[in-house]
Amino acid sequence: MSSVSVDLPAGETTVSADWVAGTNGSTVVVAHGAGTGKDHPFLQGYADALGALGFSTLRFNFPYVEQGRRMPGPATHAIATWKAVVAFARAQDPQAAVWATGKSYGGRMASMAVAEGLVVDGLAYLGYPLHAPGKPEKPRAEHLADIAVPQLFVEGTNDPFIQPLA
Repeated sequence: MSSVSVDLPAGETTVSADWVAGTNGSTVVVAHGAGTGKDHPFLQGYADALGALGFSTLRFNFPYVEQGRRMPGPATHAIATWKAVVAFARAQDPQAAVWATGKSYGGRMASMAVAEGLVVDGLAYLGYPLHAPGKPEKPRAEHLADIAVPQLFVEGTNDPFIQPLA
């Protein structure tokens, strides 16, 4: 396990991260959803499957998880964390293509970081929360049009955070 330093408005903090080197020249950085941490079995399985395909992986926690809180902190903290963990991943393998991926909240925060200038080669969302549960009138996707890199959305058919098109 590694620690990644994150510069937050109130000062520096560290988050836990698990780096696994691969062989194919691509890195996938994996963020957890709002109610879990990096060690959730789904995320471990996802990273293991990517590793079996030769990808380097980096799973990490957001600061609120490290602090033992259940609810996410400000988006600015998550965006700062994304910037720090992508920099960490690039330092591990400077030549690798870097993809940001996340479950729900983690993917949304990745997209916001990229919309604000974080450079990655693409984004993959595992259950992107297009709106709050049951509130499709309050979209959380305005910034997605500002993202120039490829974006892959993986959604379930029974996801309360997305209203499927008819």
